Amino acid sequence: MRWLGLGAAAVAAVTIGVAAAAGAFGGGSQGGLGGEAPPPPGAPELASIRQLVLQAAARMGDEAPTDGVLVPTTRRLAELVDVDTAEPDTPVYFALVHGEFTDYGARLPKGAKPPTGTILTLTIDPGTNQSLDTGLVGAMPHGPTTQPVGSSLDKPPCPTPRGGWLLTSRTPIQERTIEHYSHFAHHHDLVSIAFYDQGSVLTVASSNPARTRAVLGPYWRLQLCVVKARYTRATLVGVGKRLERLMTSRRSAELGWITGAGGTGPLNDNAQPTTSVEVLLETPQLRALLQRLPRGLVVVEAALRPVGRAG
Repeated sequence: MRWLGLGAAAVAAVTIGVAAAAGAFGGGSQGGLGGEAPPPPGAPELASIRQLVLQAAARMGDEAPTDGVLVPTTRRLAELVDVDTAEPDTPVYFALVHGEFTDYGARLPKGAKPPTGTILTLTIDPGTNQSLDTGLVGAMPHGPTTQPVGSSLDKPPCPTPRGGWLLTSRTPIQERTIEHYSHFAHHHDLVSIAFYDQGSVLTVASSNPARTRAVLGPYWRLQLCVVKARYTRATLVGVGKRLERLMTSRRSAELGWITGAGGTGPLNDNAQPTTSVEVLLETPQLRALLQRLPRGLVVVEAALRPVGRAG
């Protein structure tokens, strides 16, 4: 198995070691995710953890798990993968390993199927190298989407004009009007720009829809859809920068190990812009933070999705 370390700000490709089926881990690690994280494990500890993970994976039906993550952290942060928790900040190693897992020993109602997952997690006592808890996690694609959720940029979010939209390629002159208007309005009016319906219909979320229609309308006849921007561009940029700062803060771990933030994210179904935050997993602390930010402005892209606890 190949193990990677997690830094405080992002998932870092730091190789701890590479092992064949009968090999052993190498030394070295990267830790420090929380108040009282343990020191990096030495070679004997790493070999012990490897065996522990292999045994747990075999019990759940996969004797050859693949790439995983080892995180020196605290039990409270490790437990946030599955549920909100009141666990203390005692030092632990948190291990994730990939594979095809089934919890055959789960206590379930009669007739229920055992839980499955593609990621097995172990919370490990660094003093004894024994597992304190085990969980299953389902994997989700990582990284921001490029189009509105549930949409393919097919139809603009505006009423269809009489005679329908003009579906034709946009001209260089039309494209220059966008740049000219953006400079004219000091980059304030146009909060987001997208092209719908085969790239023919300019769709703008604007802070000043009337002015946007007046300036661009004559050049984009039957090709312009303008919606009122829910938030200003300053708000969009400001929230994005706030999320970027969290990447290097001590809160990055409890907020789900932030791996990326800021910038303009995918549009929603009403062509409203968003800003993205990419995390290893979504935690209660992250959800609480989002509730204090402008509603609907932040899109969370989580790499992992909890599906239940094992055993």
